[in-house]
Amino acid sequence: MERIVLLIAVVALLALGTPPATAPAGGTPDARPARDAALGSYALALSAVEHHAMFSARFDRAGLVTQSLQDWLAARDLYGAYLTPADYARYRETQRVDYAGIGLILTREKDGTTRCEPLADSPAERAGIRRGDQLIAVDGEPVRGRALPALAAHAAGEIGTPVTLDLVDATGVPRRVTPVRAALHDVSVSTSTVNGARIVRITRFAPDTPNALAFALQQWPAHEPVIVDLRGCGGGDFYAAVDSAMLFLAVGETIVTVDGRSGSRSYVATARRPLPAQPVWLWQDDGTASAAELFVAALVEHGRARSVGLSTAGKGSRQEILQLADGAALLLTTGYLRTPRGQPFEGVGLAPQVPLAAAHAGTDDYLRASGSVADSSRMRAATRREPSVPPRGRTSKDTRHER
Repeated sequence: MERIVLLIAVVALLALGTPPATAPAGGTPDARPARDAALGSYALALSAVEHHAMFSARFDRAGLVTQSLQDWLAARDLYGAYLTPADYARYRETQRVDYAGIGLILTREKDGTTRCEPLADSPAERAGIRRGDQLIAVDGEPVRGRALPALAAHAAGEIGTPVTLDLVDATGVPRRVTPVRAALHDVSVSTSTVNGARIVRITRFAPDTPNALAFALQQWPAHEPVIVDLRGCGGGDFYAAVDSAMLFLAVGETIVTVDGRSGSRSYVATARRPLPAQPVWLWQDDGTASAAELFVAALVEHGRARSVGLSTAGKGSRQEILQLADGAALLLTTGYLRTPRGQPFEGVGLAPQVPLAAAHAGTDDYLRASGSVADSSRMRAATRREPSVPPRGRTSKDTRHER
């Protein structure tokens, strides 16, 4: 699955938190003649269409090139996309920490369906959008076949302006909603107390996640187990997940291996720090994907945590944005991930050590499976949620290591 926070516009594809790479302008000398011949043939075909086709009285050369690139990539790379210069410029604007948006996570399924998941207390949730709703169109434009970063760029707008979404619910009933964009601050880590159990929730892995998670762990009572809620966490920044895993791992332990066209590269823990002494539980479900799966596998396979819930999404690949010289960009899958034990999980997912039935996978069920409450149905639900934010002035250290 592919996930993105629409209008918050945080792409939860691995490695998109890093600066975009620049695509090489040339190629190997041996490949250039064939490349030039192919481009020449393409230009000749465009010219013929422009001058002879009955439908081309208003010929849109740029649109044809854009559509052909998008269709070609979509047929070969589930997460691949071409962004026009205008789309990419708008998309980069949406990457600010403070932004105007509606707080909606989108999931692209393998059949092309786009599913919704509103963030808590967001404009999307207040407008009545429910988890699992299918998104059909944004401001009248169909979403099928469009890259999620391009959707985020299209839907971005000014505070107080509406955006119209066409949806279909789980029973097949269509409806239209019009949430209003608001100023939001994306908090990736928050803590809460539910039925007496303290929980730290990671909604996505962002550059500030390692510091925020470290701060939460420092405040954790020594006698309470650490519960990390990764349900619905679609991933995020690759390096943020690596650095977050280091909070639980000893120096030298492998976190993840990435297999790319140029070979394999392993990332290992390098930071020397006291490790949590408490038992650690990881909550996962079918919305736990990408960088979140990397984090789960690293802790579980090194025996630092036990996982509870449902099998994860199975997005074991890494994407990067390659910026082109004209301001456009390509989103491409550039690597596949393996767990510390060398197991790939693309298309497979990670099975939980303590499985739950999908019909019985509420928070109380997770708490019971984690051994946190004996019978939470007898306890009064007391919930307190607050962002986990380190004191001002603390900055994240880049402690990742490649091997």
